[in-house]
Amino acid sequence: MGALGFLRNLHLLLYLSVLSVGCIGSNLKYELGKPEVTSPQHISTIAAEVTGSNGEKINLGDYKDTNLVIMFAQFFCEVCKKEAYDLTQSLGAEFKEPRNAKLITIIISSSVEKALAWKQTQKVPWTVASIPNNKLLKNFCPEGLTPCTVIQKPQKGVVFIHQGEVTPVEIISYVGPWQFDSQQTQKKKEPLIYDTKVPKFSTGNPKLDDLLNDPKNICAPSGATGKPHGP
Repeated sequence: MGALGFLRNLHLLLYLSVLSVGCIGSNLKYELGKPEVTSPQHISTIAAEVTGSNGEKINLGDYKDTNLVIMFAQFFCEVCKKEAYDLTQSLGAEFKEPRNAKLITIIISSSVEKALAWKQTQKVPWTVASIPNNKLLKNFCPEGLTPCTVIQKPQKGVVFIHQGEVTPVEIISYVGPWQFDSQQTQKKKEPLIYDTKVPKFSTGNPKLDDLLNDPKNICAPSGATGKPHGP
């Protein structure tokens, strides 16, 4: 091998070495650059403000003392709709938000009008809110894809983060079986009211009417109209 060939091989080896180092460096940068918040233990509580479907401001930090289930969705996400349908079915005949969990669907990169339309078309009994971007979503699911579900428990913080469809069974395994306020409210017993007045009778015969309506006569004949009073 001549000197020229040796130099060519040396250049080739140097090029391959640089390329390999570049690829490894790129991979390391990607791995190290991933936000650590994708792991639940790195998040204590969720603190952010979103806008409800009626235009009200909702501070997620207010729910630090309850089971908070946040379901990030996109307006046209079919998997998100299926996930919402399955969760609604799990509520059974109650068809209302359970008292042992606060459920919130957040429509990302959306508006109040779209959040309201989504709530109405999906017929969900829980809160639906909107945010104008996907920054909050990326705090938990860096890829920015939906559905993404986050569960926060009192005194424990965020305990569950999952990108992709989540079943009601998985949610219940963290918050416990759905609990509802009893719908069987006992009606107050109305006190019995006794009519102590002697009813007025009208038979069409003035003399008979006077006789029947005389307080001294405490009983009425069976042919008269009205309700007779006994002694």
